[in-house]
Amino acid sequence: MSDPFPYLIRPMLAEDVPAVLSVERMVFLSPWPKEAYLHELYLRPNSRYFVLQLRHPAPTDPPLLGFVGLRVQQRQAHLSTLAVHPKWQRRGLGEWLLLTALEQAIADSCHEVVLEVRVDNEAAQALYAKYGFRVTSLLRDYYRDGGDAYLMRVLLDAGYIAFVRQQRAAWRERWYPQAPPHPTAAQTYTYAMQEELWTSENKN
Repeated sequence: MSDPFPYLIRPMLAEDVPAVLSVERMVFLSPWPKEAYLHELYLRPNSRYFVLQLRHPAPTDPPLLGFVGLRVQQRQAHLSTLAVHPKWQRRGLGEWLLLTALEQAIADSCHEVVLEVRVDNEAAQALYAKYGFRVTSLLRDYYRDGGDAYLMRVLLDAGYIAFVRQQRAAWRERWYPQAPPHPTAAQTYTYAMQEELWTSENKN
């Protein structure tokens, strides 16, 4: 029986970099140079980079639909990049890439994930907020073009890990309706739950 899921996420390879750069230039105002990706792939053993592609692309389809990158240092994961090809956006693919990065951070026993996002990128901020990230500070002139960024953070406690697993189950049900239903008690990881964690952390 063929797999009904049309997409595949796999580790990024050096030969993927030209296609990654093509998506970068369509999505970001300050794209990374080729050397930056090669440095991440070859010289940073704690970097985790993944690409998203179609299982059976048509000749007119792009070689890659998106990508995500994560750097792990001690018990903190830094989401360094996430992008989806403009023609393939608004299909939930960015969320699937984010889930992949979060699952990798959990597998690496990280305690938190941090990221930077442009202050005017409301779509990305909404996605991160859905997954419990909250703004912790404003970074002036963070990007090479002078753009500002928000620093966002989420704590990977036991409740959050359960939430990530439930979101993955929801993705699976979308394509495999015969799968057992996933729990519905924590469909969203609320700001209030993160606020409670932050309050507890700051008291210690």
